[in-house]
Amino acid sequence: ISTTRRDFQYNVGVCGEATAAFFAPEIQCTSLTVQFLNESQGGQDYIWYFNDPANPGATSTEENPAYTYADTGLYTVTLIADPAGNCRDTFERTIHLLPASLVADFSYEATGCSDTLWVQFTDLSTDAVSTPVEWTWTVNPGGFVFHEQHPLIPLTKKGTASVGLLVTAANGCQVYKSVNIPVNLIDDLFPAEPVIICPGDEANLNPVFNPDYTYNWSPAAGLDDPGSPNPLASPDESTVYQVTVTDPGSECVLETQVAVIVPPYPDLLPEDSVTCSPEVSLGLHLPGFQQVSWATNPGFNPLLGTGPDILVSPLGYQQYYVRGFDEFRCPVIDSIGITGNGVNLKANEPDIICLGANAVLSVANQDPQDTLTYQWSPSGPILSSLGYAVVVKPQTPGEQLFTVTATNQFGCSVTDSILLAVIDTGPQEATFTEVQCAGYEVMFNTTSVNGPFYIWAFGDPEDPDARAEGADASHTYPGPGTYQVMIYLSEEAPCRDTIFRTVNLGEPAFMADFTWEITHCSDSVQIAFHDASQSGPGGITGWNWDLDNGVQAQSPDTSIVLTAGQNLEVSLALENADGCRDTARQVIPVNLIQLTLADTLANCNGNGVALNPGGDPDLVYVWSPAAGLDDPSSPNPVATPDVPTGYEVMVSDSAGLCSIMRSTYVNIPPSISYELAQDGVICEEDFLLFALSNQDLAVTWATDPEFQSVLGTGDSLPVQAVKELNPYFVRLTDPFGCSVEDSLVILNRGIKLEVDGVTICVGDTARLTAVNLSNFVPMYQWGPAEAILEGQGSASVLVSPPATSDISLHVSNEFGCVLDTLVEVNVFNFRPPLA
Repeated sequence: ISTTRRDFQYNVGVCGEATAAFFAPEIQCTSLTVQFLNESQGGQDYIWYFNDPANPGATSTEENPAYTYADTGLYTVTLIADPAGNCRDTFERTIHLLPASLVADFSYEATGCSDTLWVQFTDLSTDAVSTPVEWTWTVNPGGFVFHEQHPLIPLTKKGTASVGLLVTAANGCQVYKSVNIPVNLIDDLFPAEPVIICPGDEANLNPVFNPDYTYNWSPAAGLDDPGSPNPLASPDESTVYQVTVTDPGSECVLETQVAVIVPPYPDLLPEDSVTCSPEVSLGLHLPGFQQVSWATNPGFNPLLGTGPDILVSPLGYQQYYVRGFDEFRCPVIDSIGITGNGVNLKANEPDIICLGANAVLSVANQDPQDTLTYQWSPSGPILSSLGYAVVVKPQTPGEQLFTVTATNQFGCSVTDSILLAVIDTGPQEATFTEVQCAGYEVMFNTTSVNGPFYIWAFGDPEDPDARAEGADASHTYPGPGTYQVMIYLSEEAPCRDTIFRTVNLGEPAFMADFTWEITHCSDSVQIAFHDASQSGPGGITGWNWDLDNGVQAQSPDTSIVLTAGQNLEVSLALENADGCRDTARQVIPVNLIQLTLADTLANCNGNGVALNPGGDPDLVYVWSPAAGLDDPSSPNPVATPDVPTGYEVMVSDSAGLCSIMRSTYVNIPPSISYELAQDGVICEEDFLLFALSNQDLAVTWATDPEFQSVLGTGDSLPVQAVKELNPYFVRLTDPFGCSVEDSLVILNRGIKLEVDGVTICVGDTARLTAVNLSNFVPMYQWGPAEAILEGQGSASVLVSPPATSDISLHVSNEFGCVLDTLVEVNVFNFRPPLA
């Protein structure tokens, strides 16, 4: 038996996870040279295999090589990371090189010059190998994008618009072309509303005009200069003026119109008239006039009065003028002539005589042009008559009314009257009475015909000058006791008389009072009121309840129902059989349970919702169902139900007298879903923010997370991202009041630089320097290449052109932003003579 043994040795190394990867375009159409970008991780050395049949051994060990293929075609490129190491990794990618057969081209035609320039674009792109299938048009400023093949694009910002077309062919090739379009718009600054010109006035039609434009107005009627930018208009009637505005610099033409309203001049007053009435009321026929004034002369000085109506007293013929301002603030003046044939009579003042005496009654004719006849009545007391005056001797005491009718030569008449008071000189003591009312108030009365002329002196030692006049009087004394009252005739009476009355006052037996009680309380409160007054010996004959909410009642007891808390003012006015009156007043505090719940609430994102913010902790709450509530007895519980739920609450006061029931419904809205514009890098300042959703959302944009600086609203919003770092915040709110907030950041990496042209003499050199105004280092390419003496690829180059020419500058940066500009070098072709 034999034994054979073999030993094997394995070398195990620790690999660092090298991963091979690179970027190259899957499809390239513009060049046969492909730039490869190494995206490997963990590798140190690399080898590339380009698999070019025309150059089978083509490889590279550069990290980021560029390789030029011999022809178009489909190629598989292989990258091996760390090819000599134990942890090598291989990555392959197929690239497709296509011929540069796609040519982007288009034409355009612009129309309109007012507030919008409409540009019709026509795609003229061609491809000899494939077929154009997609078109992306971009418009700046604005950042607007269109995908039609032949779009109609509105341009609304004056200046220059950059329009670019990115064409994509069916084989994946893309070509871009852009043009700059001048946007010349005529500013339409004409009045939006009609111009109001009062009759006889004038006004300018275009105060805010552009002196660089030419204007042509029609019709010419009513204009001082139809070719003026701002003509002075004074038409006789309302007119619509057509105006053609031309910009000589752009040959842009705007046709528009300005309406002029000339208000009509209406009649405000009726035709002239003749009247017998001594007073005539004048008023406007038409409503709507302001600042109306009246006068008897067209200068309106002095004024008779103001307002739409006036009362006048014409004597003979009188012309009256009225002036008012219509709805357009235009003055309108009218007049009316009134012939006043009425009788203008003035009677003498009322008189007082003693029974058995004579009196003279007379009237005066105020119009000396009138011839009047008079008729007096009653005729019995008349002793003699002169027409305008009579002598009378009444046979009975008391007030007697005499009337007189005066008629003039036009048949117009007027009736007037004179009151004659006849004093009764007989004994009057039996006509007086007095009665004690509420408290220490005494009511005095006399039935004497002399009553209107009596003066009462109440004999109050604390108020000795207390007086009253007439047949009825009252006075409140300081307390019980005996008081001497003196009654005498006024000084107007020709015959004097004095009467004394003794008044004995005791404690009051008549006083108003009432009680109240709450009989029902829920959503409303019912209060009952009961009379608790002292009636006095005569008994109460009338009750009058007055509540400050307008409720009144005339019974001993009443009640009221209130639906809101308040301080209720209540008064009870009484009258007894003696004619005494008294009033009791109270202010009653009424406190109702006030609770208003929202019909529907929303449990947004499961965060819970308060059912009764501001709930009263002094009340008792019982909520049901308890499921989903943090505290069913809280004034303001937080509800977090799993499904839509209706909640009811019983609310009571601490005494249990008042209680109400209310309900609310908690909905669970769907989560807010949306698509927000992404964080990104832009080269232009104009950017379109958008937040798109299939839900009905209110969208608000701001530049701060507290939404103090709101930019605008809507699901899309054009903005200018002028800063290098531009944060934007968005709030989306659904119809239930739920909202979410999000944000994005836009980095502006646009190229900003300054470069000035120069002037040199022929044969000299000039240095052109581009000043970078951004914080990022760009790459420079000057052209034409043969004109650059030194510095190509830098911000500063040396040139010496033989004649005036433009030096092109192509600037790009690492973010893909590009700027192309021209720098003029002006060459002065002059050599000074040699000395």
